[in-house]
Amino acid sequence: MKKDIKLYNIIFPLWAFYLFPIYWIVILPANFIIDSIAFVLAMAALAIPEKKMQYRKCIVRMWAYGFLADIIGAGFLFLLLMFDYINGSFAYDPLSSPAAFAVTSIGVVLAGICIYYFNYNKVLSLIEIDDDKKKKIALIIAVFTAPYTMYIPTSFF
Repeated sequence: MKKDIKLYNIIFPLWAFYLFPIYWIVILPANFIIDSIAFVLAMAALAIPEKKMQYRKCIVRMWAYGFLADIIGAGFLFLLLMFDYINGSFAYDPLSSPAAFAVTSIGVVLAGICIYYFNYNKVLSLIEIDDDKKKKIALIIAVFTAPYTMYIPTSFF
């Protein structure tokens, strides 16, 4: 007999966008603001010159690649759930057990790594600053903007 696959609530941001399109109105600007704050603070901390020009060149791509990275991290978790490699409890409540927390953390870290990679290789290549500072900015943004909302139990919604 085939085992039933239960999807529960999957992961909040992905299914919510489809089922409740109104979330786009909140999430898109909120992500833009968070990315902007992280980028501006990182540039200020590293004394990057011409912050306004650098910001204008990068922020839209940084924001878009951030969403792509979040989708990659959530997609990884979704694939684990679909192929039933692990108990699906992480999809409903990532804080329910150490294993669920660990699996969700893999998705968050994967998204953070993607954010770093995209920003360092795709976004920050648009501006003229030294390579060491690009790495530091990419790391600051990856840590600050990783999709920590994946840890929020969907039962709250």
